Amino acid sequence: KVFIALFFSLFIFNFALSQHQLPFESKDNRIELSVRNTSPVPASGVTVEASNVPAWLHFVSASQTIHQLNAKGDTAASFSFSVDKLAPVNKPQTLTFIITSSTGEKWTKQIDVAVNPPDHFELYQNYPNPFNPSTTISYLLPNDTRIVLKIYNSIGQEAKTLVNG
Repeated sequence: KVFIALFFSLFIFNFALSQHQLPFESKDNRIELSVRNTSPVPASGVTVEASNVPAWLHFVSASQTIHQLNAKGDTAASFSFSVDKLAPVNKPQTLTFIITSSTGEKWTKQIDVAVNPPDHFELYQNYPNPFNPSTTISYLLPNDTRIVLKIYNSIGQEAKTLVNG
């Protein structure tokens, strides 16, 4: 489990786009951006697109189209994403959202995103299980520390040290 925190606030001409600062867990992540039309005229075909996306951040769809945005109304643009296990921790990177109107006007907003370190130790179930001849064992560490991972046979004898460092 990797945590990502991001925040976002933008007010542009007749549109307002905002996101409160919230921590997100990589499992079932979603960013919901609220787009507000401050104009007395309805808008249609407004596109919100994530660009300059760090390699470790994967959006299900990096673009959302708001088909109808009522006058003086709000509509959400929702982005689902996942985070690689090997994402750099505490290293802010810039993510850009591009908002495009149906008439071709464009606005951009850049936000810094960073992966927070996990807050606990966790050893995950190996897979495949049962295994023959190999398996994958994953674990989560809250900080940089020395670990020892050993395999024991069914009668309690040490069979192999996988990690010692």
